[in-house]
Amino acid sequence: MLLSAQQKVTRFCELTLEGAGVNTKVVAKLNFGEARKLIDRKGLIKDSSGKTVRFAAPVEVLNFMSDKGWQLVTSIADPKEAIIIFYFKKEMDASDLPNYNPEKEFEEILH
Repeated sequence: MLLSAQQKVTRFCELTLEGAGVNTKVVAKLNFGEARKLIDRKGLIKDSSGKTVRFAAPVEVLNFMSDKGWQLVTSIADPKEAIIIFYFKKEMDASDLPNYNPEKEFEEILH
């Protein structure tokens, strides 16, 4: 099937906040569909010096993703584990899909 520029496709990602619900800043991990181990530091959002970014609040992370063009779909909170999982989506032209690499969009901050 040929895809035209007018057709839209949606891509999803998962963002996990660790430390949510405690009186501390939160760290965020992005996942675009790859398998992860239970304890895995891959996908942590880091600054240009390689240090893990600690967000002041979950809303700061939501604004960060919104600035990148991602829309919040839903969220799940687990207060016992102090995590919140957000699911985001991004709509794009189907013709852009063959060359799209979501990790490239975040490559300067994902480690």
